[in-house]
Amino acid sequence: SYRALGEQVDRLATALLQLGLGRGDRVGVVLPWSPQLVLVLHACWRAGLVAVVCDPDDGPEVVLRQIDTAAPTALVVIDTTYPALAASRDQLASVQHVVTTGLLDVLPAIRAKVQAVKLRLPAITIPAEDILAQAPAATPQVELAVDEATAVVVFDGDNPVALSHLNMIAASFQARLWVPDVQAGKESVVLVGSPASAFVLTAGLGQALLSAATLVLPEPRPGAAARVVDDMRPSLLVGTDA
Repeated sequence: SYRALGEQVDRLATALLQLGLGRGDRVGVVLPWSPQLVLVLHACWRAGLVAVVCDPDDGPEVVLRQIDTAAPTALVVIDTTYPALAASRDQLASVQHVVTTGLLDVLPAIRAKVQAVKLRLPAITIPAEDILAQAPAATPQVELAVDEATAVVVFDGDNPVALSHLNMIAASFQARLWVPDVQAGKESVVLVGSPASAFVLTAGLGQALLSAATLVLPEPRPGAAARVVDDMRPSLLVGTDA
């Protein structure tokens, strides 16, 4: 539910701040479309952090170049991708904290492994249950200038493109107006394609949240989206052709 999502967002945002991250710090987010991605993005925004969104399907070489360019302080990554990234530590020189999560870890019971990692030192594993249990559900109080503060960094090839909170909000509202007959709380929206697409993040995720729609996130494998559309008959499908 949206209530459960909001509580988990507050807890994760607080946990990220307790790791020592501060307003404006960058967090590399290397996750496919999943409940974890929705949670992590909103926790970053709630905490005043900048989400640097990379698509794990682009492969480790591309992701490593993007991380090296964006220089995030922390990294949230799908556990099947992290070993390939960790093998190239020189390109992760800016990263001080790593959070890994698996596709089977779903809301509201997050079983992610949170590692506070100095990458040149042995990894120290901190169970996510401990961090989230200690983090209050109260909303973190972070002041932001929405027209100036960066919310997301995505990539056009190897070139980073920064979007402010205002950019994200305006684009999401614009997409919401494209479908004027949407009924709040009664729609379902399927998101497909790259999670690192500014279009899908705004016209898809942003519009769905503005409409209090049910988010449908197909498994990241061939044919999954088509089966979901056949089975669920969603109101909207938003995605990219790649």
